[in-house]
Amino acid sequence: MRGIDLAFQTQVQTHSIPHPVVKEFPLKQVFAKSVGLLAFALAGCDSERTAPTEAAPVVTTSAKQELYVVTESLWSTPTTIPVCWEDAGNEEEKQWAREAWDDSWGAEALITFTGWDRCNASNNQGLRMEFRDAGGSVDVFGHHLAGRVRGVHFNLWQSWQCPSGFTRERCVRSTVVHELGHALGFAHEQNRDDMPPDPTCPAQSSNGDVTVGPWDLYSVMNYCNPLRNGDGELSDWDRAGVQQFYGVRVLPGARESFQRMRINSDAMDDLLARHADGTFDVWLSNGSALVYSGSFSTGYTDASGWNDGNRFLAADVTGDGKSDLLARNAFGGFDTWVSNGTTFTFAGTTSTAFTDANGWNEGLRFFVMDVNDDGKDDLLARYANGAFEVYASNGLTLAYSAAFTTRFSDTNGWNEGHRFFVMDVDGAVSPTGRRAKELVTRDSWGAFEVWRSNGSVLAFSNTFSTELDNARGWDEGHRFIVMDVNGDHRDDLAVRRTNGDLKFWRSNGTRLNEDAPRIEAHFRNGAGWKFGHRYFPMDLNGDGFDDLLARDPAGTFAVWRSSGTTLSAFSTFSTAFTDASGWNEGNRFY
Repeated sequence: MRGIDLAFQTQVQTHSIPHPVVKEFPLKQVFAKSVGLLAFALAGCDSERTAPTEAAPVVTTSAKQELYVVTESLWSTPTTIPVCWEDAGNEEEKQWAREAWDDSWGAEALITFTGWDRCNASNNQGLRMEFRDAGGSVDVFGHHLAGRVRGVHFNLWQSWQCPSGFTRERCVRSTVVHELGHALGFAHEQNRDDMPPDPTCPAQSSNGDVTVGPWDLYSVMNYCNPLRNGDGELSDWDRAGVQQFYGVRVLPGARESFQRMRINSDAMDDLLARHADGTFDVWLSNGSALVYSGSFSTGYTDASGWNDGNRFLAADVTGDGKSDLLARNAFGGFDTWVSNGTTFTFAGTTSTAFTDANGWNEGLRFFVMDVNDDGKDDLLARYANGAFEVYASNGLTLAYSAAFTTRFSDTNGWNEGHRFFVMDVDGAVSPTGRRAKELVTRDSWGAFEVWRSNGSVLAFSNTFSTELDNARGWDEGHRFIVMDVNGDHRDDLAVRRTNGDLKFWRSNGTRLNEDAPRIEAHFRNGAGWKFGHRYFPMDLNGDGFDDLLARDPAGTFAVWRSSGTTLSAFSTFSTAFTDASGWNEGNRFY
């Protein structure tokens, strides 16, 4: 027999394989992703490597179970597994492999790989891995790989041809994610009996005794995946499966998106930073960095409950071109703090029914945009049933203006995840000479809708489809950054992959289209860039092109400057806004 699952040149395999001997084990039905574990040598794909002949456990079937997992092959929990390399060299590929693990399975579940050095007597009890210029595979599944010499094989992709459009790094990384899925005990998704007749890809290797959730086209373990191994991006069910069996890794950091501010109306974007004691620092752009300018005091302290939930909104309430601050208390009162160009002063309060007790402090509830085209920002408030109310600015405070209904209800999944984007899709200018923004929505299938203002409420305009769906994992973690990178006055979406790379989906005036080139960046899940106050899109130098500021755990901001077509690392500046001091969680930056 041959080793389990070789990484493949093309996504669909066409070889035949022997079937393992079968022996009965108790079956267990679990709701999650389909996973399969076997303890001994099983059939492989396209490698000529011969695995030792051992008795293979037999897997049985039932009418209620489509895929199977030999649960005794799971690694024990809590799970810490030493990993080591059999050979010297290939340092670049080894780094890719380690990052691929950290950005995928390692970022999602309570599994820790330790070591990553040359194998020796002190570290060779876990996974013993090698790179070779041949198909990737594992000799066996699960904890039966422990201490097995050259038990895990990764492809160098030197003489093998990567799929069209893939770099060698992408081939290596996606191979590693797939093979380490086997090392955790996951079998091939296409082996399931509930696989639909289309697409066609053959079963390979062995089955298990547990199914988890529906058949998953986008699993990294599925040969039918339109992208080889999902390009190394775990699907939604991949995450659910590994977390069910190994526990959920909780990553710290805020989930909120940054709301940009232009404090002094000089065409350069600025920053507000809120301390735990309610003091706000004003940081103004000097064209190349943000510089501390001053502070003002408020009662919005962490101790009073202002560090969690829907508390602060950036909005130009006065219409003077300077961003103001709205602060919502637990009883539904919105305080207006008006910018005078250097600091903020209290200007009034609006009473509403948007109280914490009624559920308005959690989820996707409030959006800021100029609905009535009068040059002043208004407030959109979304109810659990999908109805929206418009609270229009009167120049200092807000007043109820109108309402409209939508299908965007909580019960349909619209209160969490990446659902709503306030952005200027068409670049149109309002009667006041101001750019008018739209509300863009994304459903779980990756379909986007554009909702435009008719002067009083929002109305559906058009829709377009993308591959940015939940099944492929696009609803979790920092994924989307709204910014106008090319200065055409139409906002685009910068889309972040788990390996840190960025891709642009550019607006053509009515929809977003994927831009082929990738921007190589270091914003990896495994390096702490999945959650928290990390990304700040802003026009730092006032040239009309949005730049991207990225804050690392040490409080250093990296400036990624727009050239009009792409982003590139430009400069850095230091601040005291470190993760250790609490600046990565809660309501901190505006």
